[in-house]
Amino acid sequence: MSGLKNGYDWAAYYAAAYEKERKHNTMLAGQVADLERKQEDYRDNLERIYTSPFWKAIAPVHGLFYKESAVAESADSSESGCKDTLEEEDNTCCENEKVNLDSFIVVEGWREIEIPDSDILLLTYGSGVLEQGIFEIIKLYFNKHTSCMAAYVDEDFYEENPACGKNPWYKSDYEPDTLLAYNCWGHLVAVRRDLISEIAYGGLSQCSEKTELAVGFYDLCLRLEEAALKRCGMDYGKMRQVVCRVDSILYHGKITAGSGEEETFTGAGPAFCAVREDALRRRGIRADLQYGPDPDLYHIVYDTSVSGRERCARAGSDGRAIAPHRVVSVIMRTKDAPDSLERCLKSFKKRTAYRYYEWIVVDNGSSEENRRKMEKLQREYGFICLYEQESGDGAAQYGLGADHAKGDLLLFLSHDMEIIEKSWLGHMAGQALQSHVGAVGADLWMVGTKKDLRSEVVRDVSVVSEACLMVSREKYEKAGGFCANGEAVCSIEDFCRRLETAGYYNVIRNDVALRQHTASEDGTETEEFYTGSLQQEQSRMTEEETLRFYRDAYRREKKKGQVLSGKLDDAQKKSDALGLRLGQIKGSILWRMSKPLRTLVHWVRRTKERVGYCGSVKGVLRKVNAKMIEKKARAQHGTASFPDAEEAARQRATRFDKAIKFSILVPLYNTPEKYLRQAIESVTAQTYENWELCLADGSDEEHGDVERICREYMELDKKYLRSSSNLYCRIVYKKLPKNEGISGNTNACLSMASGDYIALFDHDDVLHPSVLYEYMKAICEKGADYIYCDETTFKGNKTIDHMLTLHFKPDYAPDNLRANNYICHFSAFSKKLLDGTPLFRSEFDGSQDHDMILRLTSRARCVVHVPKLLYYWRSHEGSVASDINAKSYAIEAAKGAVASHLKAQGFRNFEITSTKAFETIFRIKYEIQGNPKVSIVIPNKDHLEDLKRCITSIVEKTTYDNYEILVVENNSTSGEIVEYYKKIQENPAIKVLTYKGEFNYSRINNRAVARASGEYILLLNNDTQVITLDWIEELLMYAQRDDVGAVGAKLYYEDRTIQHAGVVLGLGAHRTAGHSHYGISYNNLGYMGRLCYAQNVMAVTGACLMMRKALFKQLGGLDENFAVSLNDVDLCVRAWKAGYVNVFTPFAELYHYESVSRGMDDAGEKAERYNRESEVFREKWKEVLAQGDPYYNPNFSLDRSDFVLKYNQT
Repeated sequence: MSGLKNGYDWAAYYAAAYEKERKHNTMLAGQVADLERKQEDYRDNLERIYTSPFWKAIAPVHGLFYKESAVAESADSSESGCKDTLEEEDNTCCENEKVNLDSFIVVEGWREIEIPDSDILLLTYGSGVLEQGIFEIIKLYFNKHTSCMAAYVDEDFYEENPACGKNPWYKSDYEPDTLLAYNCWGHLVAVRRDLISEIAYGGLSQCSEKTELAVGFYDLCLRLEEAALKRCGMDYGKMRQVVCRVDSILYHGKITAGSGEEETFTGAGPAFCAVREDALRRRGIRADLQYGPDPDLYHIVYDTSVSGRERCARAGSDGRAIAPHRVVSVIMRTKDAPDSLERCLKSFKKRTAYRYYEWIVVDNGSSEENRRKMEKLQREYGFICLYEQESGDGAAQYGLGADHAKGDLLLFLSHDMEIIEKSWLGHMAGQALQSHVGAVGADLWMVGTKKDLRSEVVRDVSVVSEACLMVSREKYEKAGGFCANGEAVCSIEDFCRRLETAGYYNVIRNDVALRQHTASEDGTETEEFYTGSLQQEQSRMTEEETLRFYRDAYRREKKKGQVLSGKLDDAQKKSDALGLRLGQIKGSILWRMSKPLRTLVHWVRRTKERVGYCGSVKGVLRKVNAKMIEKKARAQHGTASFPDAEEAARQRATRFDKAIKFSILVPLYNTPEKYLRQAIESVTAQTYENWELCLADGSDEEHGDVERICREYMELDKKYLRSSSNLYCRIVYKKLPKNEGISGNTNACLSMASGDYIALFDHDDVLHPSVLYEYMKAICEKGADYIYCDETTFKGNKTIDHMLTLHFKPDYAPDNLRANNYICHFSAFSKKLLDGTPLFRSEFDGSQDHDMILRLTSRARCVVHVPKLLYYWRSHEGSVASDINAKSYAIEAAKGAVASHLKAQGFRNFEITSTKAFETIFRIKYEIQGNPKVSIVIPNKDHLEDLKRCITSIVEKTTYDNYEILVVENNSTSGEIVEYYKKIQENPAIKVLTYKGEFNYSRINNRAVARASGEYILLLNNDTQVITLDWIEELLMYAQRDDVGAVGAKLYYEDRTIQHAGVVLGLGAHRTAGHSHYGISYNNLGYMGRLCYAQNVMAVTGACLMMRKALFKQLGGLDENFAVSLNDVDLCVRAWKAGYVNVFTPFAELYHYESVSRGMDDAGEKAERYNRESEVFREKWKEVLAQGDPYYNPNFSLDRSDFVLKYNQT
């Protein structure tokens, strides 16, 4: 078949059709999401109604509305569910009789009661309720699917009323490996009577203990699976006909109070583990269970050994020795990427505990220079290298490697991988050897992402990425290998589908994590890279392959569209039903008449809750007073802050030492009249009057009123100037031939400017009347050549007093600025800083201001922040101020701006990725120079369990390998700790030093640093525990910079609330120092996203602090006058005074069980000692304290750590 057939280009047709379907599906997905949000709003409203005391009182009078509506909705749901899910299928496995509806029995519990004589049993546990109409739905399902022996259902969860379910749990079809990882069947299973009769369980019984019930139910599910498997003749390929999923939410789980989720069984891990061990033993599977990151989550590690009989048989056949474990042939293909390959091989060798493997590298036509590098690597690492002439046939390259492989298992691995965890290869090999498993994949991290350790569950999937795919040779050959034409990235889906067709299950081991570099070097998302790879593949295809490529892509999108259309219909029905129910209640006469009474009841209830929260009526009054003060504090930054007539006159009369003229640049484009007038009038109202307003108008012909308004204000200003004896015109206007975009229009404004300083102003925003006056003070008093202020957003059609987000900024902080354009508005700078370069660069449109700010602040001699709210940013729907997704191009432009700046600053290898806070708030990963040694210093006295937990987490989780641990023993009295010291010193990387003097944290660390052999010092408390695997790399990449002093990590308490996220100087009752964001939840984004990006801070805690050893010594180490407290802050302040910046990074995370070692400092002798040290600190740094922390805005209160505004009473 040719792409051009009968004179028609069918490839182009399918390409256009594919693009059309893709866009249509994007629209459908958005509509589904909108309806789901709408449903959530409806449910929230209904839940508030159903949980109100008033509704409970009037419900009998109101009628059976809820019951009727629920039944109606259930009927709708069941009808649509049956239509969507009850499709015809091949029932060759077994046939069963039709189900009689009257034969249902619901069983809650099991063990010694006789199995009821019925056709179907609904087995359930927990405190949830069943969906109305469930019996009819189950009857229809089993009558339609006559081969089905057991079926589980989708679920959701509720707090008060089952009709207001949240967090739906839509399950997958039968997944054998996932079921062994956890109970993925949930809380309700429908089972045929004859299947449950077969399980070796001893009947059913009642269980009162909830944990025992949950464990028992999981055991039952595993035994049901085994019975069903026997029915299928141990053929896993038929299991999805026997164990099925009903595609309807039929179980509503009860959310326990305060947990936000269905009741959990923390601490039952060993019991669940025993259930899995029994299941594995019954199935004759050799495996071990290992703890996962969650206390109740275990990983199954399957045996990979070769039996003695098999070893003898195989050795006899060819005369060679057989390895005791299955050999893995690791096949990698590469082209002109020796550095990437070396990184992969190096990490593979260092971080792979499984030693039974061989390497095969297929070189796809590398250059001569890179081939020489490959040969050097081959000599060093001993891999088999197969050279092939340049070809786009990636599948053939993998096939070539497989042909030369000698292993029982084939691992196709991308050369851009970096190994993270040592157990990865053994885990994958054991999984791939299971009889029912086809391809096995790993959890691939794109560089710059962070893994949530609680997601480590083994999952059955349809397709495994070709970047890391393991399969046994036998199954590889049975499935026919990779496709013979096209890149592996195109044929991998087909290969995995063929494995599924052959009856195998493809598996992702999410507990096996590898970091992939190349796919995200430019910071793009994985999906974008995959799409780009497909486009590159398509460019190498023949016409026939191109046609097939786009036709298949179109069909996939078409199928996806059908699924989305079904979801949209279902979402619309549910939304309509919920809306109808809510409308009927709110529209009823009884409900409307009851509004005054409901208002009173609500007030009484809220008052009672507030008293409970605050502990007493006095507490409530304090809370109310704090809210009132906060409201007043916000209000004082609106028009209330504008100067009155007397103050404005005083400011106008001020004579400065310099006669600075500000050129305010305003690019115009179709600006609404109301907004344009407000903007211009906010300039003409300035109390400092030496300015010019440069207006470059790119508006279209339909918006001629923009020019008319501008010329009107020009005339008004001329009249004012004549009356004040000024002869020059301050408003300059130019009509542009066409709209040149934000960059082009602003550069046109610049060409009109004659001022000494340039200021940038958006055409619909508002300036504070005193902003130029304040900027003149900064220029004359501090020599500022770059100035910015605080700002707020306000609703587009409201006045500036309707403030939305108040942004109070830190002083100039280069690391903050690289991660986040926190300066934003309103910048004014010396025209000399431009130095002949353009103001805005068009290639960064959408983030042109970030690019400009980065360039100019790096050139400026003195960047000054005026800590006053002087700029009002109008927020419109569709603007970046309200939704960055409205300008998605701004994300890539911002990444490009930061990359350009970093290159100009001398950084060469770095990665920029978006964070969860905001798409344009970035995480930057710098390349670590060399492999320097890090000395981790841990003082310790007794506390065996704390130290053991700390050191174990370092050894088992840390991916950086060049470190030493120096434990400093200080007067322990426990014999157990001495034995532990002996044990850990068997590890050559761990040493135990002894300090016998009185406890002095500073002196202990100073003595240890003197003995340290590393180039970098990492001070660490013994009551910490590592969370982030690459925590040392994250700290080290900042500590290596010449401008950085101390680097600190993000620390959590045991309950995952924040203990440390940077230290603020002067914060707290003692006015010494305190932790910002103290005590808030781990998933909180922080003030303006500050918990989500690396930033400059005044100090970091010594509980986890890294610094260059040379700098530590240069600064004199820790001040031993601070024996226990404030020594870390003192060290950081000295580094800051010496010209270094201190950095806090949220991407190095640890637990800190603070004060476990020493106890709290709030009573007795410890309180007295802390008070003495605080006094010494305040005296030593009184001038710095008086100036305030430069990274903590002076408008914030020093009494609280959550960035609350202080109220200035005047």
